[in-house]
Amino acid sequence: MLKVMELSFLLVTVCMLNSVQAYWGWGPCPKSVGNGTQFEYWRFSYTSWFEYKRSNVPKWEEGTQCNKLRFGKIPGKGDLIFTRPGESSENVPVSIDEQPGTSINEGKLRFTYTFPSHSYVKDLQVAATDFHDFILTWTCSNYFIFHTEGAQIWSKRNYDIQPYVDIHTERALKLINPQLEFTKMNQENCPRL
Repeated sequence: MLKVMELSFLLVTVCMLNSVQAYWGWGPCPKSVGNGTQFEYWRFSYTSWFEYKRSNVPKWEEGTQCNKLRFGKIPGKGDLIFTRPGESSENVPVSIDEQPGTSINEGKLRFTYTFPSHSYVKDLQVAATDFHDFILTWTCSNYFIFHTEGAQIWSKRNYDIQPYVDIHTERALKLINPQLEFTKMNQENCPRL
């Protein structure tokens, strides 16, 4: 009976992975992604960024629009401002630090979002950036014998920049998971920085 249950579990897992293959992969997460350039964290201190495109984000971020990430001093504090259609904007405080065992200059950051009822921790890596117009962030989580990946592209402006961002992130996207499917975010009627 135990063997039948184990085989059933394995079959369900394989089917699940095949149905969402763009987001799930076998084995552990890759150790690192990106172009290998030095991440100059001080260049992000006291800047704001609009979410341009996303792939595989947490449930609480689904359906949001006009998302803006404001960095304070890094490492340190920041905040995420997001809006759900028909609702007012929410401001979520974010603590930004390096991931344990890494240097902040590697671009491996730990974001801790503080909601009224709980905290949510998200480790991510800055896979590519030009420090002025775009940031490509990548995240990966391990689950037993497989992993899931996600990515977000952030732009310094929410207008007149998208062709530039698309051209300059195309090469970087091949360094992470080229199967990730991105959804363009609604940044219409959002305030300019």
